[in-house]
Amino acid sequence: MKKKIRIVYQYFETPLIHIVTSFIAIYFTYNLDNLLKNWTDPSMIESVNSIAEKVGKHIWAIEITCGIIIMIFLELIIYIVKTYKLVKVAKGSGIFIYNPNSTLARIKANNDYLKEKGEECSHIHYLGATGWNTFGKKGSPLYYALEKCESAEIILLDPNSKDAKERAKNINMDIALYQDEIRSSIARLKSLWDPKRDNIKLKLYRNYPLWKYILLGRQVWIWQYPQMKHVESSPCYGFSRSVDENGIYSHIFAQFQRRWNSTHIPLYNFNIDSIIDNTNK
Repeated sequence: MKKKIRIVYQYFETPLIHIVTSFIAIYFTYNLDNLLKNWTDPSMIESVNSIAEKVGKHIWAIEITCGIIIMIFLELIIYIVKTYKLVKVAKGSGIFIYNPNSTLARIKANNDYLKEKGEECSHIHYLGATGWNTFGKKGSPLYYALEKCESAEIILLDPNSKDAKERAKNINMDIALYQDEIRSSIARLKSLWDPKRDNIKLKLYRNYPLWKYILLGRQVWIWQYPQMKHVESSPCYGFSRSVDENGIYSHIFAQFQRRWNSTHIPLYNFNIDSIIDNTNK
């Protein structure tokens, strides 16, 4: 990029100097009348000579100034073009929010927004590890949203899986406590489950958690599970459903549906508090 800027600078440097000198010439042309009338005036001659001498002495300053102006102008053009391209890509992806979750204040702001949107949504889809800080714990973003929604499809990490224990170790959390959080989230879902409507459905996977999805209507929030940190410390990205269905939302929803329909992720039966293993059927 710097090489390109240098090439452009070398290309424009001479013309810009000519432009500056042309302005000086134009100035003298507009004042030609006055110069001709007073060309014999010693003070006028002295003034013209003084100007010419100053221009000659400071031609290097003019060149440097022209160079700086060119560099600033080119940098501005490049910045505008890059920003436009990024905005175009972002708009195409459907992104509407980015939260680095670097502080407690940012995490709280993100959770408050999720809470507001969740309570407006009739259908909830969730993929995560424990679900405790999302809907299991009282005061969590979707705690009350699950009470109001018409249906919910939830995918959680199997508390008895080997990877659940590994995840607990990686984030320096007591394994029993980690498992208890998952079981408490399951108990919360069971308390909201209506057998007649079958409004709450739950599946349990056994692989190590990689992504967290929250789909609320036409919006999706995603987090990546850091290897050694809690997921809330990971940046959050929000995407809206695009009209042409080519945005990130459609891709995430398809990924969720693929996992939900997978026979390798068993459905949980609230009646018997156990999974229904269909992998061998």
